[in-house]
Amino acid sequence: MTARKAILSSVGIHRYAAQLSAVLATASIAWPLVVFVFLYGVGAPLKHLMWVLGIISLLLLLRRPSDWLSAPGMGRWLAVSACLLVPMLLSLLGAEQIDRSVSGVLRIGFYVLGGFWLMRWVPRPEQEAPTLLAVLAVIMMFVLDGYLQLLTGINISGQTTLPIPGGYKITGSMGVNYGESLAILSPLVFVALRRHVADLPILWLCVPLLTGAVVISASRNSLLLLALAGFLYLVIAGQTLTTRQRLLLLVGGGTLMASGIALPLFWLPHLLERILALPELLSYDPTTFSKALSWRPELWQAAGQVFLENPVNGVGLRGSGDAMLPFLQQSPLYATLPIQEDWYPHLMVLEVATDLGLLGLLGYAVFLWCLIDLSVRSSGLAKGFALMALLAFFPLSASLSVFSYRISLLGWPALAFAVGLHARTLREPAALASVRRILIIRLSALGDVVFATPLIQALRRRYPSAQISWVVEPAAKPLLQHNSQLDDVLVWDKQAWRDLWQRRNYLQLVKEILRLRRRWHRRQFDLALDVQGLYKSAALAMLSGARHRVGFTGKENTAPLLTWPITKPANDTRICSEYWDLAAKIGLPVDDFRMSVGLSPRLQAFAAGEAEQSPYVVIAPFTTRAQKHWQDSHWFELAELIDRQYGWRILMLGGPDDVPTAARLAENSVIENRVGDYTLDESAALVSRAALLVGVDTGLTHMGIAFAVPTVALFGSTCPYRETGSEQSRVLYHDLPCAPCRRRPTCEGRFECMTEITPAEVMGAIAAIPGLN
Repeated sequence: MTARKAILSSVGIHRYAAQLSAVLATASIAWPLVVFVFLYGVGAPLKHLMWVLGIISLLLLLRRPSDWLSAPGMGRWLAVSACLLVPMLLSLLGAEQIDRSVSGVLRIGFYVLGGFWLMRWVPRPEQEAPTLLAVLAVIMMFVLDGYLQLLTGINISGQTTLPIPGGYKITGSMGVNYGESLAILSPLVFVALRRHVADLPILWLCVPLLTGAVVISASRNSLLLLALAGFLYLVIAGQTLTTRQRLLLLVGGGTLMASGIALPLFWLPHLLERILALPELLSYDPTTFSKALSWRPELWQAAGQVFLENPVNGVGLRGSGDAMLPFLQQSPLYATLPIQEDWYPHLMVLEVATDLGLLGLLGYAVFLWCLIDLSVRSSGLAKGFALMALLAFFPLSASLSVFSYRISLLGWPALAFAVGLHARTLREPAALASVRRILIIRLSALGDVVFATPLIQALRRRYPSAQISWVVEPAAKPLLQHNSQLDDVLVWDKQAWRDLWQRRNYLQLVKEILRLRRRWHRRQFDLALDVQGLYKSAALAMLSGARHRVGFTGKENTAPLLTWPITKPANDTRICSEYWDLAAKIGLPVDDFRMSVGLSPRLQAFAAGEAEQSPYVVIAPFTTRAQKHWQDSHWFELAELIDRQYGWRILMLGGPDDVPTAARLAENSVIENRVGDYTLDESAALVSRAALLVGVDTGLTHMGIAFAVPTVALFGSTCPYRETGSEQSRVLYHDLPCAPCRRRPTCEGRFECMTEITPAEVMGAIAAIPGLN
């Protein structure tokens, strides 16, 4: 090997080129992201691109809102965006310049809409490594473009340097915000270094080159922002590093950054004066502040006065300029202020306060907290984009603000990429590896609660030491309270909340919601499984505070409330199929996926005593909808046939609401009416010891299959399970053209799907059950 090849191999040039070329094969974020960063360098085209994406997104929202709302991360995206958009909209009331305010709100609104498309462009896991290298290559292209301008006086876009007092300023192709833009992009450089520098040592050169480019931009704010970027990344991303690795990174990275600062100073001595004046950015002394725009304190004072006069919703977006002029005209410095006819001051947090008032300050604070939270919770490329967005919106300098035109133009796409990437990582089974506290949410429908019980055993097998809780409405609690694999059963009293709503006692309702939230947050749930798929259940998942919220989304599009929405499988004939499918998708073991209903020793003894008298059959004729019922005459005939052939007692079970109908069915028949005599768990115990169970699509019938009792289930208007997993069960279903109609029957009350199932057919199914005769 020649010396040249040995040097190239030692720094990883060949590997860098090979991995970078792999970007050509990626079809997700790589090329859009490269185009995005490049367009930001030339400015206006990115603004136009965001408007175009926003318009396309708006058209899709109007045409297919479910597709729009189901996008990964859309719930977080809408919540974070609303922190600013809502105060912006409220600020339009009484705005100083309604045209500029509306224009500003529309601009930010279309950035938010455009973010929908950017979230769809996030890379798959196998694409993330080459994408990082592509991003790093583009950033370094702009870094070197600044050095080109320094050497030749002109950048690759044909722009010359910008004169400033005592020297000139390098702008590169990014314009006047060259230094700030590079500082904001720096977290992506840090992420790329952390992931690839072990294989590509040459990447260490990116640190001094980037730092030097920020220095030659002659912007003190840029240096502060770059230092903040490095500190935040070290603190947030360094959580998984050892103390030795942190120290090495701090010393090594600090040395490289210091060299990046020192080298340009030998080249451009006038930059030293600007660097030494960094503390003056925070000074209120006009004498020492003169080098950092001596009129800035006057602007701060005027902004404060405007805020005090409009404290609630401000003077409207982009209205501060005109509102501040009357106060500035009273200052002796007014004649020297570089204020043109069309001007707009960027004043850090004061800008938000004057434009949007206290509502805006509150929304901005929550917005920043959301960005910090996203930066901490995300990983990899998502963390880089989250930190990039945080820096873009961080209130550090006069030119960096949530409303600063060029900087926010960079911040919104970065935030969209961060949210999309983080949402994608949350939809992988690997993201659930460290779960310790789990909440299952299936509130009602006794049969569906029974169907969902296999999840308990599947979760226990994957997380043997986890704490597993289940939230349910009061009526279904008895089905779960004796399950030995559940740690806790939580009861949500829906009726109490509904009563407060109907009585318009909204304050008390809010108190109840907050009390529930506090109580559940103290449990520190990691995972909430919403297996009901309704707004109310998804809202409870949100209230739980769980980082991972996995659940069904269907007729009620709950996707924005979940981190991992899952569509129910269509036309699956297996029992518990939807819950089996969810368990398989999130990585739970599904090889032994069986229903279970726990019984206490007292209940077992109670059922055993009933069975000792004589064998008995349980019939379950009652359910919630008329189209699921079997007609009375069929029950009479079936009872007679069973009595004649087997001589067993026939116990009819049901709840208190079924008592009137039960009296009619038991009249002049061999049926023993036990409806309303037992609690739900006592009825479950009776089912567990029955010689046979015959029932419609109702909870007691499904319990028969759960207890492996010989069972015949009658289905009509609802989609049946054909595969019960038990040789002791039979399902009767006439597949009519109109079935299953579910809640919308079209037969005008004839219900042929049920009436055509005859008692003789049921007796034939009973006779086919092995070992029953």
